Amino acid sequence: MNDYLQTALSGWSGVALFGSGLAMPYLLRRTRGAKTPYLRRMWPHFWLGYMAFLVSFVHAWFTMRSGNMRGINAAGVWIANWRSPHRAVADRRGPNASQVNSIQSPRIAAHSFLDDDARGRPHHGAYRAQQAVAKGGVSMKKTIVTMLLFLSALVVQAASAPADFAGNWTFDSAQSKNVGMMGQAKIQTNVTQSKTELVVDDNSVFNGQADNQHTTYDLTGRPVTNTSTMAGQAATRSHWEGTRLITEWNSAGAIAGTTTTRIETRYLSADGKTMYVESARPGKDTMLMVFTKDK
Repeated sequence: MNDYLQTALSGWSGVALFGSGLAMPYLLRRTRGAKTPYLRRMWPHFWLGYMAFLVSFVHAWFTMRSGNMRGINAAGVWIANWRSPHRAVADRRGPNASQVNSIQSPRIAAHSFLDDDARGRPHHGAYRAQQAVAKGGVSMKKTIVTMLLFLSALVVQAASAPADFAGNWTFDSAQSKNVGMMGQAKIQTNVTQSKTELVVDDNSVFNGQADNQHTTYDLTGRPVTNTSTMAGQAATRSHWEGTRLITEWNSAGAIAGTTTTRIETRYLSADGKTMYVESARPGKDTMLMVFTKDK
């Protein structure tokens, strides 16, 4: 493998490791009910940081040791060495601009890959790149800002991607809270999910009586009429808040002309093997139903 491929591969590997490490704290954020402490679940973030440092060193080593590389990317050189191209241009216009065998002055960091090679052949690619800098063709600040915005967009997209609830789940009464007599029920739940719809089918057995409940959630925000075992018919509207699905249930209250509102929050554990369903009503303790994913 030649120097150019080694430098390119190590450079892009460093970028990938940096972006992955940056995303880890958002992907492994604190999750209620998680059995493993948050800092222990962050071990991939720490190791990605160490690996990014090592790959960056290797990348710099490949670059600095090469004396015959062609087509140097000036913007990459300035970013890697954190030196303003405008300062470099000013140096080239200074008293050292007449140096014969180099396209850079001694005041610029002495990178051998920007000088003539051992046979005296000038690196035309690097020379053209620096000429572009002199003409304002490359701006380090613009390049850095663009890269940061791109990485930030990737992190935000990864952190806010909707959760995938699809699968078969079993109700875990031991981990659930404030479920009352429902703790004695056996519930098997099947969830199917698309980009626009989430369908939940609950098959339960309580005191020897079987019951089935079919619930549809419109993921685009449109209202849907569903039937709840406890509250009867209700108007529901769902929306995403990051990786959590929030659904508002509005049903007729016990007193004529009144409306009862319930907020349901559905989310997953960090490993995706546990599903939590919170139900909050005004003036009452929040009920938490926990489901474990079937293998």
